[in-house]
Amino acid sequence: MIRLADLEDLRGDPQKSYRHIEQAVKIIETELGNVHPILLPHLLRLTDLLLRRGSQNEARSLLARAESIVTERFGNRGPLFALLSARKASLPEGAAGDEGSDARNEAILRDLKARIHAQLPGSPARAMALRRLGDHYRRQGNWGRAISLYHRSLELLMASDGPYHAARVSLLRDLALLEQGLGEEARAIDHLQWAIALTESEYGTESPELMPLLTALGHSQRVMGQPSQGRLGLARALEISLRVRGKEHPGTAIATTELGEAFLLEKEYVPAKLMFVRAVEILRAQPSGSLSPELARALIGLASVQDRQESFSEAIRNQREALIILVKRLGAEHPQSVDARNTYLSFVEAANRRALGDPGRPRERFQDRIRDLQDRLAAIGLDPGPVNGRIGVRTKSALISFEKQLGLSLSADIDEESLARILLYLPVVNSRGGPDEAS
Repeated sequence: MIRLADLEDLRGDPQKSYRHIEQAVKIIETELGNVHPILLPHLLRLTDLLLRRGSQNEARSLLARAESIVTERFGNRGPLFALLSARKASLPEGAAGDEGSDARNEAILRDLKARIHAQLPGSPARAMALRRLGDHYRRQGNWGRAISLYHRSLELLMASDGPYHAARVSLLRDLALLEQGLGEEARAIDHLQWAIALTESEYGTESPELMPLLTALGHSQRVMGQPSQGRLGLARALEISLRVRGKEHPGTAIATTELGEAFLLEKEYVPAKLMFVRAVEILRAQPSGSLSPELARALIGLASVQDRQESFSEAIRNQREALIILVKRLGAEHPQSVDARNTYLSFVEAANRRALGDPGRPRERFQDRIRDLQDRLAAIGLDPGPVNGRIGVRTKSALISFEKQLGLSLSADIDEESLARILLYLPVVNSRGGPDEAS
């Protein structure tokens, strides 16, 4: 879907591009839940497309939704939240371009409401019409109204005879996802457990339909302070994926990463590391594995474990690889890239403090610090030329490559100040010629 959207963008058809991205968002919500960080780049792209056609109100709703995902997953004090808040605040209030959007919205609402009244009271057809109106309010960011309509639709479907199992489970799942987004985790747990019970009764306890429900349930249980129960649900989702999809399927890798994150939250670092290592292995073997955002996610989890286990050089290496992937796929200023870069910087600073003591202590000479820079660039696989303490063409080229990989812009002119900033992002090299593994 995303590749189709890219093609439509190139052809100059933003409307078709929007529809493809919107469909991709729905698929991600079904598979991974509506608070998964992988939704963020797609929501921001939808926002840009809406702004291009002057739909300021809809763009503001999508930015609010992206902000709620960041709050749910990362909190409301970090750089991700600040970036999204600033972007939302930059939208003009009451833009003239909104008039057409508001008129279209009113026309859609009139049509959807007319379809409800055209159906018999209490009929499954009316339930489906209520569902469609709820979907519209959901897309507009009016989640409270959407939840109310979903409840009415669900009541009618539960009272109806007939093959409406899939529609009932879909409603329960979407209700739960909205409740998760609003922080109503207890209600989300109730609806997810109900959906799981219905799915088991219809398709059995090994159905792949259970996997997204179990994953969403695990997230809510962790938020509610029930990490062990949440982990059991994630483990069950992984077992089903292994049986149904196989051990090399990318969906199995995602389920493995989810379980690794659950272990990490409980500070069970050994099983967490095993999960992340396995997920990385599976994703690297995929055709697009080297640039997969899911690979970046697994590498970030692995780096977190390695940092806590004091395997500092490995943590830095894996976090750097994840950052390079995110910069290439999402851009240097994307919230996930910014967050990954800040984490990478914190890992390097901590490792360098252990290796050097006070990182702010003065060096003997500027030339010695250039040699240090050249050593560090060589240790991560770049070619700075001879380690001679002079900034030549090869050293400059290696610096440009390093900064491009990490989405940085630090070294227009190399002086004491810019050199100090650059060295913050490069791990110290020990006497054996590799990144220092402090103890």
